[in-house]
Amino acid sequence: MYKLLSCLGLVAALAAPGALHASMMSGQFSIQGTVSNNPTTNVLSFIPETIATGVGTQTGTFATLLTDNEHATAGTPTIAYNPYVAGSSYFVIGPLTATINTLTETSSMIGGHMVYGFSGMGTLEAAGYDTTNGSFTFSTQDSGPVTFSATTLTTGTSPVPDPSTLALFGTGAFGVAGMMSRKFRA
Repeated sequence: MYKLLSCLGLVAALAAPGALHASMMSGQFSIQGTVSNNPTTNVLSFIPETIATGVGTQTGTFATLLTDNEHATAGTPTIAYNPYVAGSSYFVIGPLTATINTLTETSSMIGGHMVYGFSGMGTLEAAGYDTTNGSFTFSTQDSGPVTFSATTLTTGTSPVPDPSTLALFGTGAFGVAGMMSRKFRA
């Protein structure tokens, strides 16, 4: 019985630091680069080598995850919109992966130029952090290659914390161990 309790205690002690570490990301960051918008086919075409974080735009968690002018290393170079397929586009900058789940396009004529605005929701993932919901916005002008700037803000609420799940499991395991101990004594 003592060995069983020792094993359960060891498992709980080893699992606790990993369960306690994960947390939501917070703050915002901006990226910039060059994109072509084809409003006839509803496709955005990004020029991957131009996409990078802005200078001094990272706050909160992103100030430690991302550096100034850090380039995208992977991602979806073309994004079809109207309709947009959820989760079909992503980009990777440093340790951060951002997946676009929703994308909405609006357009308006400003100063003789057509301006296309995009907004949506996505998920942000990085090692050591819980998957975090975020919102983003960016705009382009006309249909040729133009620069863009996108800002991403975290929006999610924290899920049920893992430590409470671990405590519930541990309580149940010790209860079962106690019942087994009484059964073997009788």
